[in-house]
Amino acid sequence: TSYHQPPLALSPPCPRLLLSVFNSPPPHPHLHSFPTRRSSDLSLAADQQMPIASATKTMTAAAIMKLQERGLLNVNDTVAKHLGKEGNIWTGDNVPSWANEVTIHNMLTHRSGLPEYFMGAKLDVSLPHREINKQIANFAGGKELSFKPGEKNDYNNTNYVILGLIIEAVSGEGAGKFFEKEFFEPLGMKNTKFLCLAETLQHQKDPESMPLPSRYFVTPTGSEPQFNIAKHPFTMTPFTDGGVTSTTEDLIIWHKALHAGKVLSDKSYKQMTTGYYDVPGKFGVTSKIGYGIYITQLENGDEMYHHAGSALAIRSESGCIPKKNVCYAVLSNVMEYIPQEMQD
Repeated sequence: TSYHQPPLALSPPCPRLLLSVFNSPPPHPHLHSFPTRRSSDLSLAADQQMPIASATKTMTAAAIMKLQERGLLNVNDTVAKHLGKEGNIWTGDNVPSWANEVTIHNMLTHRSGLPEYFMGAKLDVSLPHREINKQIANFAGGKELSFKPGEKNDYNNTNYVILGLIIEAVSGEGAGKFFEKEFFEPLGMKNTKFLCLAETLQHQKDPESMPLPSRYFVTPTGSEPQFNIAKHPFTMTPFTDGGVTSTTEDLIIWHKALHAGKVLSDKSYKQMTTGYYDVPGKFGVTSKIGYGIYITQLENGDEMYHHAGSALAIRSESGCIPKKNVCYAVLSNVMEYIPQEMQD
């Protein structure tokens, strides 16, 4: 995504990036980091919480698989089966016609035809978070599908917001609580959580007031790069599409557990990590999309299971190469920004 806004001059900070790699042997992660704040020489630590953005989607998909294991839903169910009139989601109880066509499988694999809400929907951020998520659902509900479900690939965040609403409807609890109970607590992911809406808004309004690292756009200048606090008129309200904050340490724990059979049954894991469709433009020789995860064949023949995250000066990448017993996690709060006048 390109961001076009007047640059804000600040004293240049140092780059911010945190990388952890687990390989056995050795038994401990390798950690590489750079300084954390423009006003400090402190380095990022492996337990530094940072937003992971769309890497959240792997966890959302795993939550769906958990609920399927318990017989509470099936990936072939339509949206309408779980978000019908009685769900108090749709304005005027008018369930959109596409809700009888789009399945959970379609949304997990980004082949639903739903519109993208991010930077497109007008959201009232003064409302409770659940009401904002309902606004997103109704934004999609008021539009026609751009293609027949299953017909083509179109990555968008709306899919995973609606999946989150289904998780809440089926489980009877908030998505954040469900993730905490099913994943974070049992796996010992002590520094991983959903940011509440107030924290999310505060981080965007006044980033220096938060314990999370500030976000920066970096602009090339021909000499020293210019770092500016990242701001944008669109306010992000991430949910199950990208609302988790974590650490490289905890993301290593997550991927080790997921790919070692400690999160899902063998049947569910296989269904989640099956490559259903080819996806262009990814790393390696070939890439396919599973449920909330990409499966990439590397040049040496190994398969890498991974998902990235990218938003307002948030970047993350984490994954696993099970055959090599290698898991990795990268978190950064710096994103390149090139003003319109500098673009070709």
